[in-house]
Amino acid sequence: MAWSETFTALQQGVVDGQDTPYTTIYAMKFGEVQKYIADLHYLFLLEPLIISESLFQDQDAATQKAILEAGKEATQYSITWLKEKEAVIKEELVNKYNMQIDTLQDEAEWAKRAQEAVWPKFYDSIGGKDKVNELLRSLGRAEI
Repeated sequence: MAWSETFTALQQGVVDGQDTPYTTIYAMKFGEVQKYIADLHYLFLLEPLIISESLFQDQDAATQKAILEAGKEATQYSITWLKEKEAVIKEELVNKYNMQIDTLQDEAEWAKRAQEAVWPKFYDSIGGKDKVNELLRSLGRAEI
């Protein structure tokens, strides 16, 4: 389904739900056509810093360093902004759209199952288990 058709699909019951961050639910006004949210914590999206490898390599060392430092600073700002805004957005979704946010009682159990059964299959493709733990630490979450 095309992303541009999601609102109408929710409105008409063609799809039962969608999986996006709170900021997207708010920006797309899904609260107008969707009543329930399951508050899941399996995903945290950031905007990546993307640059052509050849363009990056064409830069002098100082410019490369500046690009990487700016990317790190932007990432940290994005994390902080998202954490601060999420609580405000959740409150507004409840108050403005009368959405119901439900919390799974056994989410930790399901997360543990995925971490034990699924995550190890992908360690090699992402640089190893240490990379996963580095990311989890940066998000303030427990290592695996």
